[in-house]
Amino acid sequence: MDKYVPKIDDIAKAALNARTNELTDDGAYSNHRRNLIVSESNWDENICSNVISTLPFEIEEDLRQELIQTAKNTNYKSYYELNLSDLDDKDCLKRIVDKFKVFEEIQTYAFLKLNKGTNVWPHADPNRYVNIYIPLYPEGQDYQPLEIYYNNKIYGISKNTKKVYVWNTRILHAVINNCEYDRYNLQLSLYIPYQEFYEKYKDIINV
Repeated sequence: MDKYVPKIDDIAKAALNARTNELTDDGAYSNHRRNLIVSESNWDENICSNVISTLPFEIEEDLRQELIQTAKNTNYKSYYELNLSDLDDKDCLKRIVDKFKVFEEIQTYAFLKLNKGTNVWPHADPNRYVNIYIPLYPEGQDYQPLEIYYNNKIYGISKNTKKVYVWNTRILHAVINNCEYDRYNLQLSLYIPYQEFYEKYKDIINV
């Protein structure tokens, strides 16, 4: 059987088909929900092995700025609220590929842009399993949270800390970009189950 090689269209269309307007836990979103997100300091082994973890990788500031500029100036394919583009800048792509080459299963490298005032409603990805996630712009508190709903709590990325994360895209998640900035991140997608990924690479993840 030929190896499945995903396309941007596959990721976007499947996510749109899976979405729901129903939020979990505390109902309608507000900025106060940021305070409800379980902070990184409280991510125990259960959360790291099943939901989300940080990765011990640094994106150098010159590369980060180059990625931000590339993300802002690239051409996106729009799928309603989802705007995606392959990372095709040769220098940026080479540096990212080299940095994350230890993860053998990475298949796509793509920017995701979420326009200001738009939402990615809760959904679980039906095709990819694992997302290496690099927040780019805006910085700090202006970067609207990624919310992941697990066991009646909200986990995820509450602001742009300039860290690199890995998380389980098969768990219900959403982003509500109710601020004045377009939101950009770089996503590296893998197509093996999250728990399998974590077990294989936990010595790297838990440095």
